[in-house]
Amino acid sequence: VCFCVGVSAGVRNEYIQSLQYFFRMAADAQPDPNYMNWGFAAGPECSEAVGASSAAERSEMLGRSLYRMIGSISEGVVTWYNSTVVEVSAGRCAGAAFLVGSHNPRVFLALDSEPKHIAICHRSWPESRRKLQNIPDLRGLVAFVAVAGDIPLPSSSADIVVNVEAAHSYSNLRRAVLEFARVLRPNGIVAFADVVSNNSRTGWTAIESTFLAAGFAVVSRESIASHVLHARECACEGAADEIDRLVAAFPKSESSVAGSEEFRASVLNILGCPVPAAYAADSNFEKLASGQFDYVVAVFQKISDF
Repeated sequence: VCFCVGVSAGVRNEYIQSLQYFFRMAADAQPDPNYMNWGFAAGPECSEAVGASSAAERSEMLGRSLYRMIGSISEGVVTWYNSTVVEVSAGRCAGAAFLVGSHNPRVFLALDSEPKHIAICHRSWPESRRKLQNIPDLRGLVAFVAVAGDIPLPSSSADIVVNVEAAHSYSNLRRAVLEFARVLRPNGIVAFADVVSNNSRTGWTAIESTFLAAGFAVVSRESIASHVLHARECACEGAADEIDRLVAAFPKSESSVAGSEEFRASVLNILGCPVPAAYAADSNFEKLASGQFDYVVAVFQKISDF
């Protein structure tokens, strides 16, 4: 999935770095534990979200619905109650906190590579600021900085790994999946959700092959693209204004980049929102609507050691 629109391949990495900077700055400008996913809308979710007072509140409601689904698809495969759960690339911990409250794991270990996201977790849930020592004695939510390819947990220490809208951004998916397999106990699962290309070389086929090679079996797979697209339609109204508000809080030295039309279009794109017509050819929203992209939720179960 491309996060950059309207830019040549030669400057694409520069814009990716700018986008990463945007979200680091956004963590300062809007230091709330918000959901960082595209959301899910089926039945009443969208109608309820439309009545929200802001785009941010709509995204919160729909983002929570996606995590509710992540919990439900795995309930028949593994027992969440009193389990050890690891969310890899947990963002600001909103989804982690929801699953702690709704599914009652013994301990929920939320890791993210961005220190500012984990700082928000710690401010929002002070009890999550604990050291990873003697994991069997830990309870509740614990948040810490780590990358997907190097999880600082013992082998066979977790029952569930949660991975939401992150795998497409990993530079080495195989390494991350091998880490998932390492930290899981036998028959442990990965509850997975992501937007994927329908290109057989880079899309679901490649993801599935990577998990199978690491000793997993596919327990379930479901496309929820229409529900995610509906969520984006509900959530994105007013998103451009929210971006402008955040950019206004950036240092003046960054305003020429962050305030450009190309940059704003790239941010809308990473959020899964419609972009201006000039950039529609690279639009994630349009590709999801046209079937070039899919959105998949799946459960992988560890059946053997790699």
